[in-house]
Amino acid sequence: MTEPYLLLHLALFGGGALLIRLMCRGESARCRELLAAYVVAYAARVATTIVLYRSSTYGLFFFDDWAYDRQASILAFSSPTGLSMMQTQLGTFHVGYPLVVSWIYSIAGHSILSAEILNAFFAALTAPLAYFIAEDVIPDQRTARIALWTTALFLYDIVWSAFLLKDTILLFLVTASTLSGIKAIKRRSVLQFCVFSCLAMIVAVFRYYAAATLCISWLLAVIAGTTRSCTKTPERRWAVFLLGGVVVAAVAWRAFSWITEYALGLGGGFMDVSENLRVGGYTPLVFSPTLHYLVQLAHGITVYFLGPFPWVFHGVDTFNYIFYPGMYLIYGMMPFFFLGIRQLMRDLNPVGVFIVLVIMLHAAMEIYAYQDAERQRIMTDVLFVTCVAIGWRLRDQAKTLIPAVYVGLAIIMCVHLSTQLF
Repeated sequence: MTEPYLLLHLALFGGGALLIRLMCRGESARCRELLAAYVVAYAARVATTIVLYRSSTYGLFFFDDWAYDRQASILAFSSPTGLSMMQTQLGTFHVGYPLVVSWIYSIAGHSILSAEILNAFFAALTAPLAYFIAEDVIPDQRTARIALWTTALFLYDIVWSAFLLKDTILLFLVTASTLSGIKAIKRRSVLQFCVFSCLAMIVAVFRYYAAATLCISWLLAVIAGTTRSCTKTPERRWAVFLLGGVVVAAVAWRAFSWITEYALGLGGGFMDVSENLRVGGYTPLVFSPTLHYLVQLAHGITVYFLGPFPWVFHGVDTFNYIFYPGMYLIYGMMPFFFLGIRQLMRDLNPVGVFIVLVIMLHAAMEIYAYQDAERQRIMTDVLFVTCVAIGWRLRDQAKTLIPAVYVGLAIIMCVHLSTQLF
């Protein structure tokens, strides 16, 4: 990299280290470990980015990253005539990433590698956020350290961070939003709620329905906390919580439709959900009491949570093989993820409810929209890791569940290989 790129990334890296020191509040031992994880996470992602960049012609691999590069170049370098091409997009939703990349281009020139390395900064900064989330949920240093180092070395996200895609930045923003939302619930802090609201608004500029799942999950967590304090029996708590959930879901769906129509009216640059999916070759999952619907739903759930399938080595692009080691690691963590989910939902603890709902509502939205987009789960990977870290400390209490999950994964593999349904 030439000097402008190097100076830019050194400044960002140093700023991230300074931010971590400020978050440590003078605790030297913890600060050293957080900084070590930050450095390791950054180095792993930069090295992976450079290797993949040099293995390609331009450092671009997909339709999405070619589109981001083109849009950012127009924003950074084009004449007013060229910029007018983007006016239908500016001011609407989902334009956050082209704006970020155009900022990199305008500072240091058109360097795809430099823009891709920016992902390493956001991913590395996410690792200490995972530590603080786990620490807020379970006040146990070992659990927080597991979350920290697992996030820093999470192979699947390391590989995906090497591309010119917005997923890594969204991972950071969703994680930061979740942390501020947890602190707002625990401390009943207006300041933290304002931080959460601001972060959710930033998330909306990158992907507005991710912001919607954050806000809905937070509201339901507050309802869970209210029912927990106002009702005495678990049955009543769950009844009130589910009733509140239905009301919030109905209002949220209407608000979601209104926001989509509003975005469409801002200049035509953003199509409504169904049209946007149709153009991209996707069909929203619409309920119907048919076998076809059940197959679609099963396909969406399986692909979202388990794809790409690392037991398939024929009929797929060999490029997918680089994601397989990360998937083996995810499968190894899966029983502990379920243990963590179960623990977080016990007694309707509002913080646990918030984390679980962010994971599940985001999954539901992506499965509804795509049924074939495993990459979209990256945004909630730190929450997945948090559940794994919590579940790991409970492993001695569920000696039958752990092998049962592995057997279930083996059955899914065998069914998939024999039927090729997905």
